[in-house]
Amino acid sequence: MKKKIGIICLIIAAMALTGCGSKKDKDEKKNATSSDATVSEAGKEFKLGQYKGLAANKVVYDVTADEIQSEIDSLLSDYVDYNEVDRPSQAGDYVNVLFTGKIKDEFILDFSDEEEGGYDFLIGMADLGQEFDEKLTGVSAGDTLNFEITYPEDYDDTDFAGQTIAYSVYVTSVTEEVMPELTEDLIAEFGYESEADMRAQITEELKSSNETYSIQDVRENLIQQVIEDTTFAGYTDEMYNKCKEILDGSYTAYMEMFGCKTVEEVYEMFGLTDEDIENEIIQLVYRQMVIEEISKIEKIVVTDEEYNKRLQDYAEMYGYETATEMEASVEREDIKSAMLEDMVLDLIYENATVTEMSMDEYEELLDQEAEIIDEDLEYEEVE
Repeated sequence: MKKKIGIICLIIAAMALTGCGSKKDKDEKKNATSSDATVSEAGKEFKLGQYKGLAANKVVYDVTADEIQSEIDSLLSDYVDYNEVDRPSQAGDYVNVLFTGKIKDEFILDFSDEEEGGYDFLIGMADLGQEFDEKLTGVSAGDTLNFEITYPEDYDDTDFAGQTIAYSVYVTSVTEEVMPELTEDLIAEFGYESEADMRAQITEELKSSNETYSIQDVRENLIQQVIEDTTFAGYTDEMYNKCKEILDGSYTAYMEMFGCKTVEEVYEMFGLTDEDIENEIIQLVYRQMVIEEISKIEKIVVTDEEYNKRLQDYAEMYGYETATEMEASVEREDIKSAMLEDMVLDLIYENATVTEMSMDEYEELLDQEAEIIDEDLEYEEVE
């Protein structure tokens, strides 16, 4: 069975940045009919919002020395050595422990079986919270610790939130990570002529990546403006079920990605309620309706020529080695739908007024907008 295309994961990620549906979504959903209504039947009320002449801000991200070094460190990470050390642990060390965690004498964590290898904590990652990391800092192999941690009510893991957990810990080893030096031999192995060439090429790659991210962000901002400006009268069961299937498929992909056993675990990980999921489905329905309406008006069609021209780029974008491999895994109509959306977003972007600004300017603008919102709220409270 062929998979649903992964582009929906990008859409969902964008929704996470803008919120899972606005008040407009919830209000219009109440009036939407999901039985037999169609866009054409509801044409008296469906009114596409403005999609040309929009305005949006585009952040120009600077490439920092830290980002360049991070990319170099990522290349070097394949050559890292791990050495057990006879000293107290510190930030960045791996501490292997045999440990248990109890709530009111009931085990909730048990990694005490030596044959199973215990558990490796990387100090700084805060797997069990910052306080747990602090307890493991300064320990040596052979140390035994017994302590309690009371987790805050808003702790990420809802099983731990507000709970007091009693830990019993035995440290088996402390291991440090030794990053290799950036030698000429390694630079050549990475495919660069020199360190200067390496840094220059990485800088250009980061600039290109930042530019792509900025454009994607602007495009998403623009399509959300169109959706917000559109009046929706209703949608069909077919459209709703199609978007629900896409959303379910995307969270199944997340399930595999994060090692969750059920989709419900994914929802919990993202803090999503049933209402959130429903709003995401409706948001996708509205998005589909807007894309389809604009493509009709502008006569945008994914021809075979356009499909073949874009296919290899799409395969690379979604992690397939070849276009053939992608076509063997993904339905052709799903690929064409993704291409159609991109073509519509291209048109909206090309007809928009885009203002470039630095990150500092953008953050200042956000602060100003936040102040205006606060003033409006205060005014409403006074009224």
